[in-house]
Amino acid sequence: MKRIFSMSKALFMARHWLNGLFNHERWLLILPGLFCLLLVIELVVVLRYFQLI
Repeated sequence: MKRIFSMSKALFMARHWLNGLFNHERWLLILPGLFCLLLVIELVVVLRYFQLI
């Protein structure tokens, strides 16, 4: 029961944090950049993985 409460609290905190992020318009510029960076990193990881096989 206590673990469920702490998880819901963590989810609430994460939601609050995300709301704080999305309230700022500069994040509309930063988020696509982060997304592209994530895609590039995933691509590199996948390519390395296939080279190992």
